[in-house]
Amino acid sequence: MKQILIVMLLLAAAVLLGLLWLSPAPGDGPSQPAAPAATVEQPDAAAPVVADAPVSAPTPGAAVRKMRMPDGSELAPLNGLTEAPNPGWDPGVPYAAPVRVETDAQGKQWYVFADGSQVGTYNVYRTDLKKWEPITEVRHPKPVAPVLEENVDPARAKKQ
Repeated sequence: MKQILIVMLLLAAAVLLGLLWLSPAPGDGPSQPAAPAATVEQPDAAAPVVADAPVSAPTPGAAVRKMRMPDGSELAPLNGLTEAPNPGWDPGVPYAAPVRVETDAQGKQWYVFADGSQVGTYNVYRTDLKKWEPITEVRHPKPVAPVLEENVDPARAKKQ
């Protein structure tokens, strides 16, 4: 009975050590502080509005480096960032003026442009660098490609 108890204690100790070894060290994991809400300026509004979803809050008094747009205008990074890369606007898409800021279902804020394009800035966790890095994502609306009749499955077409 004594031997079984010793084996059980050694097994429990091994499991605990294994869990401690597998858990990330403080500061290594992808944790990002979030504030309850932040004030975001809309390009076409005189007064700032409160965002619908929680976003990261910049450090009070931190200098904000704005993003340069293709027409030379500047926009502040969204989602609490104080800096973000300039957007890589597709050269085949004419630049349209920003008209509003929207918050998506995941709580990310996006500039929405007159042509439907969107630009958002947010942090992503870089596992190779073991830290959060700001990125700028650009989305351009694309027309829906037509489906050729020869590519339609006849069995599915009858159900519709």
